Amino acid sequence: MAGFGEIGALVRQPSHLKIFDELNRRIGKAHTIANGAHIFIEGKLPDFFYKVISGVICTYRLLNDGRRRIDAFHMVGDVFGLEACAEHRFSAKAMGEVKVIAFPRCRLDKLLASDMALSQEIISSLMGSLERAQNHAVLLRHDTAKERMSAFLVDMAERAAKGGNLALRLRQSDIADYLGLSRETVSRILTQLARKHRTSGRPIDRSGQHGGVPFRPNLVMDAAD
Repeated sequence: MAGFGEIGALVRQPSHLKIFDELNRRIGKAHTIANGAHIFIEGKLPDFFYKVISGVICTYRLLNDGRRRIDAFHMVGDVFGLEACAEHRFSAKAMGEVKVIAFPRCRLDKLLASDMALSQEIISSLMGSLERAQNHAVLLRHDTAKERMSAFLVDMAERAAKGGNLALRLRQSDIADYLGLSRETVSRILTQLARKHRTSGRPIDRSGQHGGVPFRPNLVMDAAD
């Protein structure tokens, strides 16, 4: 799981997710993933699936022309890497130091049958992932780049609010690869939003390294007005 450092994320785990931690660690195995390291690679066998305990994971695939397309950002409590096919459809990389619990894929049926609480947690997380995937497909059909950016910021703010206090820095290239936009377009829209909200505490700060964008739930919602 060696990787390279690119970006940082800090997540405080909400109290309602701590209920399952002891149980999860008894069934699965906890891992700390270094910033930029890969958890799994597209095309490899899905021997494990994972639950995020802290930090953020992005899943992505490389297109035939070499471009990267980010599929999702997985945050605290999300389950990912559970595939219906014989291989991973995406690669998964840590965005900052991340803690996950790995569950053996071969034990999934037994886990679901033997522990109702864990079963409900996994099903709930997968349903949330499906809903986000559907919303992402709709997002990519928005008419303008600004509409895509606004919807993205609102979604990130809502998820951050549900997951507890979160300070996440995304590179502009990460946002661009998720929204299907160019980095230049993302930079231009962020500049417009920063200018618009300069008098209200600068919710979008472009001063971070690599053009990072911090998300603050109570402020990002305003940025999409």
